[in-house]
Amino acid sequence: MDIIRQFLAKGNSLNATIEMTEVNRIVNVPVSTSGTSVSLSDPDLIRGAPKVHTNFVANFSGDVVDFEEWSRRAGATIKQSQYKKLIERTAEAGNVVEETRSQELYNMLLNSVADGHALNLVEKAWDDNVKVECGYTAWKALHD
Repeated sequence: MDIIRQFLAKGNSLNATIEMTEVNRIVNVPVSTSGTSVSLSDPDLIRGAPKVHTNFVANFSGDVVDFEEWSRRAGATIKQSQYKKLIERTAEAGNVVEETRSQELYNMLLNSVADGHALNLVEKAWDDNVKVECGYTAWKALHD
């Protein structure tokens, strides 16, 4: 009976077709501080995001002689984060979390080369990828 009271207290009403599973689902949906319900089906796009800081990839000058060291350090840093799969392959199509992570990785790499000669490689990867920000294509462009 307590679940029914909670269901009714949230402004819902009972009818002949509602099932108990639906009542449980509605009662157990978390409520944000603003009073609106939070959908459990929405992906948490910041879950697993690196806690270091936003631009955790070191800057790269774009000079060929600096690339090997930068690549080793940047790769090691990325592989310690939620982005590790995205330097080995593109994001799974339709997977909103992976697509968002890939976009974040692209922008981290773009930021790391913003003052160097490699900026045009990352921007060209964006152009060649139908103007989709993809971390894998940016990483691959820098390595190629």
